Amino acid sequence: MKINLTPLFIMLTVGFFIAGNSLADEVRLINGDKLTGQVVRMEEEKLVLKTTYAGEIAIAWEEVASVMADDPVKVVLKDETALEGNTASIEDGKMKLDTGKFESPASFSLADVKAINPKPVKPVKITARVNASVINQRGNTIKCLFYIVNK
Repeated sequence: MKINLTPLFIMLTVGFFIAGNSLADEVRLINGDKLTGQVVRMEEEKLVLKTTYAGEIAIAWEEVASVMADDPVKVVLKDETALEGNTASIEDGKMKLDTGKFESPASFSLADVKAINPKPVKPVKITARVNASVINQRGNTIKCLFYIVNK
């Protein structure tokens, strides 16, 4: 009895491609386009998406309709509220973040988002030198520091 492994090989290959594609972050634009890759960060009204086919792409934030990330993301809102968690599916123009700290996921408008995965701020290090001197004089005494000798 001869076993044909070709259909099994094809099914496994297709399964790997489907699983690999489903592990990517997804950004949907307001014109209906869908981009996949890895959400790197969003700062200064630009969303940076790292793709395998085009490297890092900067997308204008006002063109983004929704963001879905597989890994937890840190979101900073315009009122400086910082949340960290997994994104959940929601309607266009809104974002839902399941932080695990609340009963229901936090929901907010994309217009309220200030940053996603912001770069950490490096602490400022200041190096300085201080020089000090003290002079103590009493009365009319003059102290001579140099002696001149005439021969």
